[in-house]
Amino acid sequence: MKYIWIAYENEEYWMELDEELYALRQVIIGSDSRMHVSCREDCLREGAVIEDELDGVYREVEPEAFEETWSLAVKDYRSEWVKAKENYPIGCKVQIVCQYFYPQGAIAAGDDFVAVYRGTEESPLRKSLTAQVAGYDEVNMWLVLQ
Repeated sequence: MKYIWIAYENEEYWMELDEELYALRQVIIGSDSRMHVSCREDCLREGAVIEDELDGVYREVEPEAFEETWSLAVKDYRSEWVKAKENYPIGCKVQIVCQYFYPQGAIAAGDDFVAVYRGTEESPLRKSLTAQVAGYDEVNMWLVLQ
């Protein structure tokens, strides 16, 4: 993994990149200091991060610096996550609507949870689908569905 920080037009972008330089997690800190986090909003950078093509100030950061920023950005969602795991045990069926696609799978929303769908059934955007809870992605606070 590689961790980077970019400052551009009064915003900060914190990213966790995989070996192919695709963003897996991202925090955007707006000019108003509001934090946007990829596990709750569609704000994950698309495509590989190519250093020569970046605008603004760029630097690599230590994993601990990224994790500290990530933890701060997701702290308000922790209690919702605990409730989601209690309400949706492994094996239960849930109704979802796929919202967007990330490298991890189709990101879907239920009434009171966010999930990543990794099943074999087609997952068209904005269409309802029934899926089964197969596990939990603790870092992103997503139900893992199949």
